[in-house]
Amino acid sequence: MAAPDAAFLVALDGAIVGWGAGASSLFGYAPDELIGQPVSVLVPAEEPSAFPRILAAVARGEPINATETMTRKDGTRLEVSLAVTPARNGGGRVTAARAVAHDVSGKRAEDARGRLAAILESISDAVYCLDDGGVILTWNPGAERLYGYAPHEAVGLPGVSLVPPSHHEEARMAFECVLAGEPVQLFETEARRKDGVLVPASLNLWPVRDRTGEVVGISVIAHDLTEERLVLAALAESEVRQRESESLVHLGRWVWDVGTGAVQWSEEMHRIHGLDPAVFAGTIDAHLEPVHPDDRERVRAAMTAAVTVPQPLEIGYRVVSPDGRVRHL
Repeated sequence: MAAPDAAFLVALDGAIVGWGAGASSLFGYAPDELIGQPVSVLVPAEEPSAFPRILAAVARGEPINATETMTRKDGTRLEVSLAVTPARNGGGRVTAARAVAHDVSGKRAEDARGRLAAILESISDAVYCLDDGGVILTWNPGAERLYGYAPHEAVGLPGVSLVPPSHHEEARMAFECVLAGEPVQLFETEARRKDGVLVPASLNLWPVRDRTGEVVGISVIAHDLTEERLVLAALAESEVRQRESESLVHLGRWVWDVGTGAVQWSEEMHRIHGLDPAVFAGTIDAHLEPVHPDDRERVRAAMTAAVTVPQPLEIGYRVVSPDGRVRHL
């Protein structure tokens, strides 16, 4: 059964001057415990209260609707909606604020659960929670896709069963660290699917705390690294092939970052110029230093023009190797 609305009266200086039966039922205080007390006793000490603003508005004759976090006598927090109207004396002067509070904690919690459920349903990563014994409590669709277990199959399993036996010890160490209050981020491991297939994955583990701040579980986000690993492998293979092709046709690549002045050379560029990569300074001056002195300023001007206009750079010039040989590029 829903709690009744709580009606109480607050003087403009913030003192409670009236306390109804509904207020006693909702907040747990008898009238003689609160009459004369400041209304701030009903607000958590560490949170800002809306009552000073509310009372200032009521003193101007304005009714106010607000939502406030308030506390019961036993310390339980409540989210309440407040409807506050001016209370006037026989002469029409505002002397107090008449407040009616309605507990909306349940609705807020239900709304929050609904939003969280929607997020967990839509997120592509695996998200699940473990209790303080390392047992799976919750399981989202992303976890089902990654690990292959339906929710009713996963809930109740030990969390270490989601990694191969060779990784059990490091998983237990990560769980212990999180249960001690320290998050573990970007922990790379192998996810063990229901069918036994191992998938590269990174885990982010965070402590789950109760209202008192005590760690009561572990929240885990697992990200499948398969696609990233394939992309990196493809890039590495492409880079190898490109280096081999450049070496065969003596084609060098270089990149000039105009903003920083940094220059990067490919391996073949170093071979063409006969320069050890360890001694190349990576600057525009270092890039132009091997250019024949008679061609250097022409090359510099053409490079500058190419990035200023911009326009393609096509130019022939000579370079001088460390052994004095002159080559045409």
